[in-house]
Amino acid sequence: MRLIRYALIMKRVIFGIGIVLALPFVAQGETGVEQAWPDWHPLQEARVADVRKDPASSMSVFVYERLLTIQELIEDGELAKALSSLDSLSQHKINTYERAHIERTRGYIHSQQGDDPRAFEAFEASVQLDILPTAMQQSLLYSLATFHASSGRHSESNETLMRWFRYEMAPDAGAYLLMGSNYLQLDERMHALPYVRRANALAKPPREAWKQIELAILFEAKRHGEAIELLADMIRIWSDRVRYYATLSGLLVETGQAARALSVLMVPWLDGLLVDDEDILTLARLHIYQGNPDRAARILQQAIERAHLPADDEEVHELLVAAWTEARELERAVEALSQMAQISNRGDLMLRKAQLLSEAGDWESVVSASRSALEMGGLERPGEAWMLSGIALAELERFDESMNAFEGARREGSEDVRENAAVWISYVRDRSSVLSHK
Repeated sequence: MRLIRYALIMKRVIFGIGIVLALPFVAQGETGVEQAWPDWHPLQEARVADVRKDPASSMSVFVYERLLTIQELIEDGELAKALSSLDSLSQHKINTYERAHIERTRGYIHSQQGDDPRAFEAFEASVQLDILPTAMQQSLLYSLATFHASSGRHSESNETLMRWFRYEMAPDAGAYLLMGSNYLQLDERMHALPYVRRANALAKPPREAWKQIELAILFEAKRHGEAIELLADMIRIWSDRVRYYATLSGLLVETGQAARALSVLMVPWLDGLLVDDEDILTLARLHIYQGNPDRAARILQQAIERAHLPADDEEVHELLVAAWTEARELERAVEALSQMAQISNRGDLMLRKAQLLSEAGDWESVVSASRSALEMGGLERPGEAWMLSGIALAELERFDESMNAFEGARREGSEDVRENAAVWISYVRDRSSVLSHK
């Protein structure tokens, strides 16, 4: 019988340490302490349990028959009457073995009544006599360990578990997890790690929550290589969990493996699973960083079309403009800037559009964009808009308008802009004079 509330304990474990994953923690080896373990120790690689010789024991016919009667009362649901009969039996002259069975039965009755503290007290009394058959003794020990854990007595739970491990031939995954979860509740994460790992190794099928616990510990200990291996394994098992791809990609970036990080994050994108806006933006940035700005821009464009990214978000368009610009797709960059400017009505964006258009030599559009930038206002350096407008007008040989624009640059520009405007004014005058004499 196991009294453990696994759901309660797992909730404490998961929400106690969190899945994120960035608290500072310095580890010294697996547990931080080198120990010489006995052969039966749960972490021994070639573990061999001790064999407990069942103590010599005997039960009188009287006690045996009374216990059978009490068992029938329990089965009939007459728990109060069963407990009263058990109390009466306890007053007789009984040996240690009989006492152990009586206390074990008492604990079962209290457990059925929902009185866990009294059940624990009775089971503890039975176990301390250390005279029950091994299978029965082991069952009670495990029940006590789980009761300790659910009651917040995690050190006592692990002490009891160690007694249980000594004689347990094939401990299951749950026992190792219970040991690890107790250490986690005691803030001894590196002591918890080997037990959680062993639990995951034994679990059939794999338990996702348990893997997450192991991952959290590795993150806190900054054991990035092991965390990367574990995440890769989790992705192999749960290939539709996009968060694992994103986490692994981020960890690979942190460890200087940007190319691999990009490959990992492309998998859910190609499978149509990557829909979170931050994940998509990260994917686009990785492409730009890896020298694939054209691919980055196309991913962003597709995400907008699929409504995974907001069409009216400035950050999205900012990255889209950067990607198209880096890819030397000036027309597309200009289009994206126009959309941004319409969304935000910002003069600085229209000025950037004018600058891109000047690189393409589209002087009429440069004039229009520069004037729009000045009309929208809010420019930190309005002189630059005047300069662009003046240069574009000069290229179009609209010299009078050009002179007015350069005067605006001298009036509102920085010292460098004013000096540059003066040079252009001289050039425009000379050019205008030459053309007027032809």
